[in-house]
Amino acid sequence: MPPQSSERAIQPVATAAVSSYLAPISEGHDAETYLVALLTERPTKAYVKLVDNSHQVLAELVCAQLGRAIGLFIPEPMLILVDGRRVPEGSRFRGDHRFWAFASRQVADDAITVESSIRTGRAARILQRWTRFNAAVAFDEWVANEDRNLGNLVYSPRHDDIALIDHGRALAMTESRLFGLKNPAVQVANRLIDEVQLNLSQRMALRKAAQELMEHCQLVDFSALPWQQIESLVRPALAPEDVTCFLRQRIHLTVSLLCHRIGISEIQQITH
Repeated sequence: MPPQSSERAIQPVATAAVSSYLAPISEGHDAETYLVALLTERPTKAYVKLVDNSHQVLAELVCAQLGRAIGLFIPEPMLILVDGRRVPEGSRFRGDHRFWAFASRQVADDAITVESSIRTGRAARILQRWTRFNAAVAFDEWVANEDRNLGNLVYSPRHDDIALIDHGRALAMTESRLFGLKNPAVQVANRLIDEVQLNLSQRMALRKAAQELMEHCQLVDFSALPWQQIESLVRPALAPEDVTCFLRQRIHLTVSLLCHRIGISEIQQITH
């Protein structure tokens, strides 16, 4: 079912501060992620990602907001004020300074990554029940997200759905470097689909879902993205017009790029 018109509205980005660090989640060469409690009126947990590159913060915020606006299951994005003196010891982000970081609200206490479910043998069943697979593939193609691995899919038994997280390498970025934003036709990996074998009927269903999703994307008001808020807090050295121009132009290229990826003609129609 297509998203309702109210879901296409870009929502403001909530801000908060960290109350306490509950657990480290991951540590990579370009990011550290922690489960934290936030200073909010009601108890709130979120995953805060500490990074050196402000482009990643922008990509996370923009893609999360756009995905939610077109009806995808993406946790609420937030900007979190981090006090470096309270960051856990051993972190390279610890220090006598404050900075803003991206965070996503915890989906649910029972949520696990699909990658984690492999150990219990539940991954195949979870993925088979996932009705938004085609939409997620099309979304990643649109925002040029090359890093949708199974650790970036979060399954919540409470919602019986999979949430999409981690868009730090979207908007044609790889290894923390911007490389393709000036080229809306840039091709990057689409890990959800690149190694999947689909029959013709499945490929045509994917093409149809991509076309429908891009129609929804054209209804999004890009001017409602909170650029002033993002730039004042994060200060990415990236012009908002470059981002919006890339995404607007790529709407009209996504179906073609995806059809080329899965080996079918863009104009081929389902005949049954």
